[in-house]
Amino acid sequence: MKQKILIMSTTGNRLRSEAVGWSAEDGDNILPGRPIGCSGGPKWAYTWPTPMHAIGAGWRLLAPPTKYTYNYEEGSRDEWEWWFVRDDSPIGHESWW
Repeated sequence: MKQKILIMSTTGNRLRSEAVGWSAEDGDNILPGRPIGCSGGPKWAYTWPTPMHAIGAGWRLLAPPTKYTYNYEEGSRDEWEWWFVRDDSPIGHESWW
């Protein structure tokens, strides 16, 4: 099994901040000779409500969160992006609930 990468967006920079968005990559989905993105997405769930829950499920934090400001016509919103890794298949949130 190859490395998994989880990217979580939250409402704040604390470990207990609420998750508002997700992105993920799975090294097992990379197929030789095929462009990245044509191999399908991760087959595992990544629905942890906070960074702390992801850490509790075995994800390792790569660095402190990075702040991003998104500007809209109605105003702006700050979000923080967290990067996590795992070297094995992550367990679902049911196992630690």
